[in-house]
Amino acid sequence: MIKEITKQELNKLDKVVTYKNRTIGFLFVANETELLEKWKEAQFELGSAYQYQGDNKHIWDYYLAICCNFDEDTLGAEVRFQIESDRFCCRKTFLFKQSKKNFSEKDAIETIFPTIKTPGKITLLKPDDLISKMGTDLLKDQDFYTRVWDIKELDRLADTLILETSADG
Repeated sequence: MIKEITKQELNKLDKVVTYKNRTIGFLFVANETELLEKWKEAQFELGSAYQYQGDNKHIWDYYLAICCNFDEDTLGAEVRFQIESDRFCCRKTFLFKQSKKNFSEKDAIETIFPTIKTPGKITLLKPDDLISKMGTDLLKDQDFYTRVWDIKELDRLADTLILETSADG
């Protein structure tokens, strides 16, 4: 459940909400210039007005969602790296093509914290069946546990581990 916790004295952030013990501050910017002018003060406000005062007992779960009213391609790679790698107070994430007019808290939170949907019930092979199905040659491979796997190899390996799937949960 999303709960708005925006305080009256909010000056730099546009909105602050909580979701599953996470505090998310939203900052809307129209262009890269405005982004560069506002993001540090917005994160400072999130840190001082919310994190420092202990509004969320999980002090490490703070996020600054920067809602950009422009395309991702418009943002310079150096600027994005500088902001996303900044470690002060919160994690930073970008939401592109967002304006106050078309903004949806629910959609924004689903973008920041995507829900992983499983196909239903998964039955795994028993260890004895696993060895016979995979073949002893693969298990004798010296670098089985240490090598970098190709995605096709991983798919094949996963297929050997899954006996059946069903959508009935």
